[in-house]
Amino acid sequence: MQDSSLGWGGTAGGTAGALTCSLTPAITANTAGRRFSLKTAFVRAGEATTLAVNGLSAVTVTNPVWSAGDIVEFVYDGTNYFAVAPTVADVTVIPA
Repeated sequence: MQDSSLGWGGTAGGTAGALTCSLTPAITANTAGRRFSLKTAFVRAGEATTLAVNGLSAVTVTNPVWSAGDIVEFVYDGTNYFAVAPTVADVTVIPA
C-alpha cells in the first residue's frame, strides 16, 4: 500500500472507544497521508476514540462521529487519524 493510496480496513474490531483494524498488506508504521476506509461496528458521537491499525500503537481519532455500519474514511496527519467521510445519516439524496 502506498502512503497516499486508499485502502480497505474491513470491519472495525475492538470496542467503541478503542477500535482496531487490519489492512492488507499490513502496514508497519503510521505514515502521514495514509488513507483508508473501514466499516464501523459501533456508534460514536464525538466521544474519545482511538484506532490501532495492524497491531500498531493506538492513535487518537479526531472527529469521531458515525453510526454502526457506516463506511468511514480515515486519514493519518502524522499525529492523529481524522475521520473525513460523511456518515450514512449525513448523506441526503436529491433526485435529478
